[in-house]
Amino acid sequence: MEARTSIAWIPTVDESEATGRVKEIYDKALTRRSYIGNIVKAHSIKPELMHAYQEFSHSVTFGGTSLGGDGRRPGFRPSQVSLLNDLSRRVSL
Repeated sequence: MEARTSIAWIPTVDESEATGRVKEIYDKALTRRSYIGNIVKAHSIKPELMHAYQEFSHSVTFGGTSLGGDGRRPGFRPSQVSLLNDLSRRVSL
C-alpha cells in the first residue's frame, strides 16, 4: 500500500478581519511577538477554545506541580517540555 501525504487545511481569521475577542487575542499575541503564530490562528474560529488552550498551556508551563518535591520548583518549564517533545520524536513504537 502506498503512503499518502496530505496537509490539513484549517480556515482562520485573517488579522485584518479580526474583531471582538479574536482581535483582542491577536493584539495580545502581537505584544509578545511581531507576528501571529499559527497555533493562535488555528484557534481563531473558536476563540473560546483558544482561550482555554492558552490557560491550559500557561498552567502546564508555569503552574505548580502535584508530583511532590519541596514546593519551590514550578511545574514543567518550557525547556523541559521541549526536551520531552524531542525525546518522544526519537522513540519509535
